[in-house]
Amino acid sequence: MAPGRGRGRGRGSGSQGGRSAGAGAASGQGGRSSAQRGASSQHDPAASSQRPVAWNYFFQPEHWDPEGRVALLVGQLSRAFLSEQGARVLSAGVQRCDERYVLHVDYAALVAAATDVLGPESDLPTALELQPSEALASIAIAASELLFRPPHSLAASLLGPGHHLGKLHVRLVNHRASQCAIRGLRSSLVNRLVTVRGMVVRAGPVVVQVSGMEFTCTKCGAARWQRFEDMVYTQPTACAASGCRGRTFVGNRQRALCVDWQRVKLQETTTDAETHGQIPRSVEVELMDDLAGSCRAGDFVTLVGVLRVGASAQAGGGVAWKVRDRAAPTAAALHQFYVQGVSVTLSKRAHRGDAGTVEAAGAGAGATAEALAALALHGGRAPARIGDLLFSLTDLKFVLAMRRQCGGGDAVRQLVRSFCPQICGSEFVKMGILLCLFGGVTKTLAGGESDAGAPSTAGREEGTNLRGNIHCLLVGDPGLGKSQMLRFACQVAPRGLYVCGNTCTSAGLTVSVTREGSSGEFTFEAGAAVLGDRGLVCVDEFDKMRDEHAALLEVMEQQEVSVAKAGLVASLPARTSVLAASNPVQGAYDRGRSVAKNVGISGPMLSRFDLVFVMMDCPDHSKDRKLVAQLMAMHGDAGAAEAGCGLDAAAEAALDGAFASPGGRGESGAHVGGGLARRRPLAERLRAQPGEEDEAVVPPALLRKYIAYARQMVRPKLTEAAAARLQSFWLEMRAKVGGGMSEESVSVTTRQLDGLVRLAEARARMELRSQVLESDASDVVELMMESLLGAQTAGGSLFGGEANAKKRRRGTRVAEAERFLEALCARAQQRGGSKGGEFTVAELYEVGDAIDVQCTSMADFVERLNDAGELLKKGGGSTREQCIM
Repeated sequence: MAPGRGRGRGRGSGSQGGRSAGAGAASGQGGRSSAQRGASSQHDPAASSQRPVAWNYFFQPEHWDPEGRVALLVGQLSRAFLSEQGARVLSAGVQRCDERYVLHVDYAALVAAATDVLGPESDLPTALELQPSEALASIAIAASELLFRPPHSLAASLLGPGHHLGKLHVRLVNHRASQCAIRGLRSSLVNRLVTVRGMVVRAGPVVVQVSGMEFTCTKCGAARWQRFEDMVYTQPTACAASGCRGRTFVGNRQRALCVDWQRVKLQETTTDAETHGQIPRSVEVELMDDLAGSCRAGDFVTLVGVLRVGASAQAGGGVAWKVRDRAAPTAAALHQFYVQGVSVTLSKRAHRGDAGTVEAAGAGAGATAEALAALALHGGRAPARIGDLLFSLTDLKFVLAMRRQCGGGDAVRQLVRSFCPQICGSEFVKMGILLCLFGGVTKTLAGGESDAGAPSTAGREEGTNLRGNIHCLLVGDPGLGKSQMLRFACQVAPRGLYVCGNTCTSAGLTVSVTREGSSGEFTFEAGAAVLGDRGLVCVDEFDKMRDEHAALLEVMEQQEVSVAKAGLVASLPARTSVLAASNPVQGAYDRGRSVAKNVGISGPMLSRFDLVFVMMDCPDHSKDRKLVAQLMAMHGDAGAAEAGCGLDAAAEAALDGAFASPGGRGESGAHVGGGLARRRPLAERLRAQPGEEDEAVVPPALLRKYIAYARQMVRPKLTEAAAARLQSFWLEMRAKVGGGMSEESVSVTTRQLDGLVRLAEARARMELRSQVLESDASDVVELMMESLLGAQTAGGSLFGGEANAKKRRRGTRVAEAERFLEALCARAQQRGGSKGGEFTVAELYEVGDAIDVQCTSMADFVERLNDAGELLKKGGGSTREQCIM
């Protein structure tokens, strides 16, 4: 077998049926005599002189040779499928999808069946390594013999009555020997089987390709079937009729065989240490038949395919991706890799056909025990797929230990301490980000009522989806660790993307339209919001992308991206949580301005954030001492030793330490069995107590598994007590603020009530509970009050725009100038008339005394306003305020 040529052509397939010693040796049968092969053919149902029923689907009819290597491999596989183990592989993998027959084959199980029947003489591993296309075709032909040909005809028993002969598509999975990184694809792997994993960043349209056609000889009228290798139109070179030398043919388009075809772009993930900080590599993938349309942009997939080489679009062929005429003088030597897909496994959800994987069924915290039981049946060797991740036995034991510890109320504090432990303090901010990671429950409202016991919100249309994703905004002075917390959140999120605002565009955030290289058609290329579907998108430097804020309005509320470009109109899903961090527009947070003015965003954008935290660098002796001690430890020997610890040691410490015991301390610090004391405030419960600073934290890998399990398996329902607590807080907040909305303020509407419900559901998910208790609602209220209090203490308010001028914290020059000018505007509106904006110096002093302007000299204060152009002096001893005319 010449590994460089592959199955590429019908002529190659014909030569593969030859009886030369070289061909037999390449297929692993060079040492077998013709007598031995003849004896084998008497027992192989497909190795007889009769051509298999499915041969024409994969090879030319005249290339059939009963003693060729393909026929011998088909015979071996037929014997393997007739065995007990092979029959299980066939019955478990065959199915019919949209008039197509598909056979999902686990490589390890098939090789085990072939080895059990044939022993070490099995040619399957060698054939899959050297000629994967031939080997896959042989598997399909052998399976078709048992499914559709008497005396077996297993299709009726496996698929039901009414099935006739059709092409069987083999989807090989679990081929670990061919695993390779995308950046590791080299010329030595051409025409070999490869297994790559990555994210689909572009999915082209599904088009129709012609894979074969019947041709009629113009001389004798004989018909001949011609397969098109690589979908390249190729006419027959000679007539198949005896004695006819005709070489011109006419194609019969009515007898053409069409297949679905799609091209996608697969990009490697950069979460591994080997690829961290490097430019992510990508590869084009061809998907045909049932694989076309099986994935979309943003999906994490595991792809098994055959590596091929095609002409690059830049190689003198315009938009031609493959060389149509290899003899043409214009064919350039510049080529690129692409992969012909054999199977596609989506990592975002479990597939019951995936061998070697145990599904965790059920919802709620009880699914942990079910998953553990399923793993026990498999000896703990097969992982369980939950959401995007695979859970080992140790992972599920950790989740079970966390669930037991949740009864004591220590799990939330431990999660907060484990989130970005290199940042000292900021417990409320960390808990808010954790709530964003866990998320609420997505609901579909029907008839104006929501499920899961959530309060009904009037005015919603029937069938409206109510988002469960939580959005969070961090605003504060530089150097407080906002970017580090965003990166850590992206690290522990089951599906997270990190983008920076100063290098991001609207198309990069949502979706862009690009032109396909082969067909020239326009197609969508997903941006960060679409790629982060059902995950988290962290946007740093949010203040540097003011022009792109509008692109996120629809994403954050409707959870989709609507695009109408280049004749393409579509709505792409973008069900993602947005975690943004912003520095103040003036470099430091201005205590005299609102949050909207400090960040430079509009009221509608600010209202879409469920939580807004204002972080200011204020001197605090106790906090500064802890910060200095932690920084010194990070740069000292202790930090170096901790950084050198492996993941396994950290995981064992977490399992054997904080969560090994099913008991725990209660929320008041006393043991659960000794009775609960008065409920302590949330800030006190989140803060580490003396002597607990050195406790082991949860490693990021286990924290990621815990979050993924909670998001996938726990769907808490709102209780009446929790709903009453949230409603009373919302009504109180609405009564204080009111519902009016200005350009720079955020009104208190039902959007905030929905946000409170989502936060309460996320709080229950942190403890893997199926119900939202009143204590969860109380914690959310405290967190929301801390968020509002931080904004108001800074001199502005989140809801209701600017704080009252008399109640605003003052002292800075800018704040005092704004307060003074606002008071002058109000006085001018009261006076009215054409001269309402004219004030004497005495009147200016009177206004300043009325609002208690903080300045050393009122005369110097007025002079500075005049120099800035805010006030305009005129003759007669009066001063005219410029902005009031």
